[in-house]
Amino acid sequence: MDATLFDTHIEPADESRLKTQLARVRQLMSDEHWRSLPDIARKAQGSQTSVSARLRDLRKQGYELNTQNTGNGKWLYQLKERQDD
Repeated sequence: MDATLFDTHIEPADESRLKTQLARVRQLMSDEHWRSLPDIARKAQGSQTSVSARLRDLRKQGYELNTQNTGNGKWLYQLKERQDD
């Protein structure tokens, strides 16, 4: 497994599932639209906790993750493609 993808210990049986979820989150967010975490989780078929972790993984890979507080504890997320040097 790529050590830069996840900071936590991942069981071999979970590696494929998490990489697939990462791909779903990246694909969904590739349009650069703003979305709430519950919306991302529903569309990417994951829990809010796991999808939040995948967004962090994408940020660690060099993607720009923008956040926007809309009030009442609600946050929106936007992923921008990484800029290669």
